[in-house]
Amino acid sequence: MNFLYHQVPSEMRGNILFPLNQLKEIHPDLYLKEVEKYIGREWILDERIPPLECFWNDVLFLSAIHPYTLVHQLRKVGLPIKPRWQFFVIDPVKLDPSLLTVFLYSGNGRDYEEFQKENLSRYAIIPEKTKQYFRQEAARGQRPLLYHHIPHILYRGPIQAAGLEIIKA
Repeated sequence: MNFLYHQVPSEMRGNILFPLNQLKEIHPDLYLKEVEKYIGREWILDERIPPLECFWNDVLFLSAIHPYTLVHQLRKVGLPIKPRWQFFVIDPVKLDPSLLTVFLYSGNGRDYEEFQKENLSRYAIIPEKTKQYFRQEAARGQRPLLYHHIPHILYRGPIQAAGLEIIKA
């Protein structure tokens, strides 16, 4: 069975994962911390996601790549790892499929495809382009974007986190 993963926010309040736009209204102080990861690329927050008819900051970002796989790849190229990252394990069957889409990096820019759980194993592999990017960033002494060139599973709206398994990587 393939699952989706979402990093447990370092200062999560309550049992619901909120997209940035909702977090801004509910916990403005947490929003300010979370939006910092977009410094230098603020434009992306206003980018539209056509299949879901919303903006980038209206969705939660999920990955089909198991966190252990990601951590192994980062260590392999010599990048420092935060101790004990925690990730929610999410069964995609429990999510509303009409609120899901897959964001793909392609040679033509940004592409989307319909989410189908049967394709999760295809999204659970770190692309060679990402491995190369990790090596380049490590050589430059830079911290990489963790999911660069990796398919993103986008979910429009909040996710109830109560009862979700949490794993440490």
